[in-house]
Parts: sequence; C-alpha cells; structure tokens
Amino acid sequence: RLSLDRLFVQSLRPQDPLTKETYDKFESPSYLNDRAIAERQNLIEQLNYWNSRLGLYIADSVPSLCREDMRGSRVLRILSIIARVWNATTLTGEESSSDKHLDDFSLIVTLATAFINENECSSQAASATASPASTSTMSSSTPFTRPHTQYQNFTFEMGVIPALYMTAIKCRS
Repeated sequence: RLSLDRLFVQSLRPQDPLTKETYDKFESPSYLNDRAIAERQNLIEQLNYWNSRLGLYIADSVPSLCREDMRGSRVLRILSIIARVWNATTLTGEESSSDKHLDDFSLIVTLATAFINENECSSQAASATASPASTSTMSSSTPFTRPHTQYQNFTFEMGVIPALYMTAIKCRS
C-alpha cells in the first residue's frame, strides 16, 4: 500500500513539474519535454509492475484471504488503475486521451460494484443476525447510553468514491 501511495503522490501532486508542464501546455505553445515524458512513462511502468505484483499476491493468497483483505485488494487495484490512467492521459493533454482507457474505466466500475455489493451484503447479514437487544432504541437508564450495535470502522479514506468520480467525468462511453 505504501509503495502505491508513493506512486500516487508522484503522479498527482500539483507542484509536480510534470503536472505543471502539462497545464502550462494550454497556456503556451510549448510541449512536454523528453524528460517529462520519460518520467511519466517510468511511473506508468512502475504502476504496471505494482499491479502485477498485487495480482501475484492475490493469486497466491486467495484461499487464505479474509473478506476484508479481498475488499482492500479491490480498492488498491482501482487506485492503481486510476493512477495509471492519470499518468497516461497527462502525457498528451488532449481531452480525448481518456477515450483510449475505456477498458480501464469499465474494470473500475466492475471492481467498485463488487466492492459496494459485498459491503451491502455484509451490512444486511449483520442486521439479520443482530439480537433484538442490540437493535433496540436508547436505554432509559441515561440519555447518553447507546444501544450495543456493530459499527463499521471509521476511516478518513474515501475508498472507491474518487475513482468513480474520475471515471464519471473522464469516461465518455
């Protein structure tokens, strides 16, 4: 995960000279220099390598992976695809450059759908197996008492939402 985060930061940070050069392209007739193109290509190659390593890990570990690990691997795969698409589309700066990645966008939607459906199934299963006491309303003993229920872990991580947003604005299919 940390190596993917590092690649993501290198790809997306606004002060990145690669990103700045791409946006400057629209303000002047200049074009991306060979160094910037080579660095983007290097990031794409690193992301492809990362993605292949994740695939090997999952293939070797499928029997022993728990549900949460499988869900996490889907999110990681989605993030790696988004980073790869971002790097590939910033090379040209053309709006239509995203059209070459329709298969990637389709895969993102498929993985996100599986992620969301699995989350709904686990929430419904937790609700169905909860005891009446755990789903009852507030206890009358104190106004601040909460009923005993199962809660999802809180996280600041946005999961599949940014990837689905980028897919929605970039995919024209």
